[in-house]
Amino acid sequence: MRRTRRNPAALTRRSRACVFFLILLLRPSWLQAEAPASDFVLRGVDGHTALIQPGRLRKILLIYIFSTREIGWKEELLSLKSFYERHRENGFAAIAVAARAPLAEDALAQFALAEKIEFPLGVDSKDGPMDVFAEGEMPRVVLMGPQGDVRLRSQQTLASVLPGIQDLLPKLFKERKRYIKEQRKLAQSQAKEKRNLEKTLRKVKAITPEELKAMLDSDQRFGLYFIGAKNAFEGKHIPSAVPVNFAEIDAFFETRDPKEKIVLYCDCENDEWGVSGRAAARLQLDGFKDVAYLKGHLRAWDAEKFRLEEGPR
Repeated sequence: MRRTRRNPAALTRRSRACVFFLILLLRPSWLQAEAPASDFVLRGVDGHTALIQPGRLRKILLIYIFSTREIGWKEELLSLKSFYERHRENGFAAIAVAARAPLAEDALAQFALAEKIEFPLGVDSKDGPMDVFAEGEMPRVVLMGPQGDVRLRSQQTLASVLPGIQDLLPKLFKERKRYIKEQRKLAQSQAKEKRNLEKTLRKVKAITPEELKAMLDSDQRFGLYFIGAKNAFEGKHIPSAVPVNFAEIDAFFETRDPKEKIVLYCDCENDEWGVSGRAAARLQLDGFKDVAYLKGHLRAWDAEKFRLEEGPR
């Protein structure tokens, strides 16, 4: 019985470099969270604009949306400042955004400077928090977990919400530690897998267009597979080739005999191995015994004026 297979590397679509990406997305079972919030633009009171990506911060992020028309906004900012200073060493982050603010940005900047507010203070703009978090009534407070998942939305004042957030923080900080630990393990695993793949790439067999043509003209039994998008295959392909979408490569070869003789090719350009060479290396790592890829890919075959077909197989 065949051993359990690892998740394969994803094979990208055609590009000049045909870059091969290894993307493994782990979602630990201990984490019960919503989907990560969308990225948003923050226009700071200092005039600078930044793209905020909650899913990449790996912090517990609180977004406070306020209006300078309301009484008490300064006091709430100061309470957030105090809360932030108490918890930032554990991975807490805060952003305050002025919405519909008649107060000039330079006045907000002077206030932040005078009160030594160190977290980002901005004003709402196109693609800002109000565009991202507007679901019905606009929340005043949004709290996100370590993966950028929204844990709390509230239209209440910051002062009334902070005690409840204080109670949530110990659990969220533990989740953050576990998540960072998982991400480090994942990065180590990916780095090891990449090293193994690169080591195997140097050993993977490459055949020339002439050798492949001789194989096709003979009575040899082998599988010829095009690794890439369906529309690229239908544009032109080598006769008898079978298309395998890069997103489905694992499921496809799961059903194949590891003793089968296999030749892979792709339509990559300016890349020694291309996605087919890397896929061949992956198959070797997964136990396939006789795998090769077409050296120079489809362009090398075409350069020899060998026969090509068009349309679906």
